[in-house]
Amino acid sequence: MLERKLPEIYAPPESETDQAVDPRAMIAAAALFVRRNFLIGAAVFVACLLCGFGYLKVAKPRYTAVASLYLTKEEARVSVRDDVQPPRVLDVYGLESQMAILRSDSLVRAVVSRLKLDEDPEFGGSSDGVVHSLFSLFAPQAAPDDAQQFELATETVERNLEVSRVGMSFLVEVSYSSASPEKSALIANTIADEFIAEQRQKKLEDQRASGQWFGDRADQLSQQAEAAERAVLEFKQENKIVTVEGNLLNEKQVADLSTQVATARQQSDEARNRLDRISAIDVSDPALNPVDATAPIDSFASPSLKTLKEHYLELSTQQADYARKFGENSGAVAGMRAQIGELRTTILGEVRRLAQAVKGDQEAAAQNLAALEKQLAAAIDAQQAANRAQITLQELDSRAHTSRELYNAFVERSQESSQAESFPLNDARIVSPARPPREKSGPKSMVILALSVASGLVLGLGAGLARDLFDDTLRTGNRVQELIRLPCVALVPRQKGSRRARSLPAPDRAVVRERTIPKGGQLFWGAVDRPTSRFAEAFRSIKLALDLAYPSREHGKVVGFSSALPGEGKTSTSAGFGLLAARAGWRAIIVDLDLRNPMLSNMMAPHASAGLVEVLAGECPLEKAIWSDPNSGVDFLPAGGRSRVSHSNEIVASVAIRRLFYALSMTYDYVVADLPPLVPVVDTRATTAFVDAYFLVVEWGATKASLILKALDAATEVRERVLGVILNKSNVQSLPLYDDLAKTYYVNPDFKRYGYTD
Repeated sequence: MLERKLPEIYAPPESETDQAVDPRAMIAAAALFVRRNFLIGAAVFVACLLCGFGYLKVAKPRYTAVASLYLTKEEARVSVRDDVQPPRVLDVYGLESQMAILRSDSLVRAVVSRLKLDEDPEFGGSSDGVVHSLFSLFAPQAAPDDAQQFELATETVERNLEVSRVGMSFLVEVSYSSASPEKSALIANTIADEFIAEQRQKKLEDQRASGQWFGDRADQLSQQAEAAERAVLEFKQENKIVTVEGNLLNEKQVADLSTQVATARQQSDEARNRLDRISAIDVSDPALNPVDATAPIDSFASPSLKTLKEHYLELSTQQADYARKFGENSGAVAGMRAQIGELRTTILGEVRRLAQAVKGDQEAAAQNLAALEKQLAAAIDAQQAANRAQITLQELDSRAHTSRELYNAFVERSQESSQAESFPLNDARIVSPARPPREKSGPKSMVILALSVASGLVLGLGAGLARDLFDDTLRTGNRVQELIRLPCVALVPRQKGSRRARSLPAPDRAVVRERTIPKGGQLFWGAVDRPTSRFAEAFRSIKLALDLAYPSREHGKVVGFSSALPGEGKTSTSAGFGLLAARAGWRAIIVDLDLRNPMLSNMMAPHASAGLVEVLAGECPLEKAIWSDPNSGVDFLPAGGRSRVSHSNEIVASVAIRRLFYALSMTYDYVVADLPPLVPVVDTRATTAFVDAYFLVVEWGATKASLILKALDAATEVRERVLGVILNKSNVQSLPLYDDLAKTYYVNPDFKRYGYTD
């Protein structure tokens, strides 16, 4: 029909890497975000702040008291020697075990029972939390019995109790929080006291149990020792084993006899040696010199023999002196020679008597040695028999000795356990008891307020971000271009009035007969009633976009107005466009092609007896079905006088309607078609055979861009002829919240100079 110059709808956007980041644009976008979401952010911020103040108002103050404990080695000591040793520190696992005991249910129950906390209203199970209080208003609970009250008190103490380690030391802090400072200190100290008492009691029980075990074991060992010692005595009696000073009697006899035999053998050897030396002297030799001959026996010679030898030597010396002085033949020498002879005879006689005595001694020593050797052999035989029994005896004696030592050791340990029980040592001690705190530990007013402010800011910012992230609607031309890839040709401002057409009074028969368009309270009349308004200027922008796309004047322009969903204002937009074009002096006709829902026909041609359907069916000529407005000069072809048509797509796709629209385009400059929405029905897709261009009407801030894209993807031929998007029902006052230039571009008081009335 017309030479069309359509925009490139789906041109790829410029790459982000090709666009430099403008700091001013970022600041402007941030400012818009703040202005746009200020109300919701402020509401969330105020709500969080009120929640913080409300919590501080209803929450009861809490006071925390702290008691410090020092923990040592967790071992039960049953020996006094162990107790006097310095305490050994715990390892990490032992420390954690002790801390678990401090938090244990049994210890807490002991504290509750000792302080009778189940009778205290604070421990009646009512929580200080606001949420719990609110729930209790809607779900009141029956009063608990004694057992339940005790359990509730126990749970309350466990909930408010905290046990923590001080740094890397072995100091443990027991903290308890309560509404009363004195009560918090009392419970913290009681928990520490109960822990120490429980540890002491556990140690005493261990010591008593160990002492009892040692005593019982000592009794058993005493019986075993007595039985072993009795077995030793019976064995000695059976085997006739006698001990002297811990040794067997046979062993002593053998040892004594061995000594005697050695002595006797030595004596016998000495006697034989003497006998041999004295037997070597030949007393019958006349030339024997008694001094030289008796020299070997000087060691055992008798004193008389020694005296005789000395006297013999003196006489021999005197004889020699006298012989030198007086001569060998002198009388003195001869007399002395006679004395020497007698003395020699006496000495040899003494040697003979000594030889007899030595021989007698040697024989006696030999006899004594033989007797002792015989006794020793007999003792050795007896000892060997005793040694064989000694093996069994030693085993029995070892058992008896071991049993006795074990018995003595267990008796000693039992006594030490009894002594340790009377003087117990603790594995834990209180370093500093808890004192009533002067200041409350919670709730911290400044912390709560700071958290309320921070959470208000964060949640307000998050609410704004969520609102923007999940907002898939269209409000600005840039947003339309970004999401739909179509130009935004106009922003039609929202007009005051009802969204629905007002019900018209019963038509005047003259009006129906003349087919004059009645003027009611519809919003689209503002396009001609207020020609200098922003509303009318938006329709001029639409007309200009159409004229620029189709500059040829050979035929009239067939333009269709549609939307993705019903209720977006495409009917009012098409009517306003037609009225504005006719008022500008162009020949314009509006055709209601929304056969399923002919809303425009109800407003501009109420109670029409004929329309498009009748014209296509040949039941009514075209000129008899057209209605006109004498003021604006616009013509209107209603949908038809019948009820809604079920097979409207067949009518729209027919050859007859194409011929009709061709005829209209030859008569009118602008043929405006009010088309059905794209999503509910398929009629608009069938109009591509006779519609030159389309405008897509989108409700400002209502219709999702994803839905529009899906509708356009389903209508490919329509999408290719869409000239642009019309943002209808736009809130001009809110536009500056989404576009930093809108305040100057749309809301500018200086526009009044050009005739703007709003």
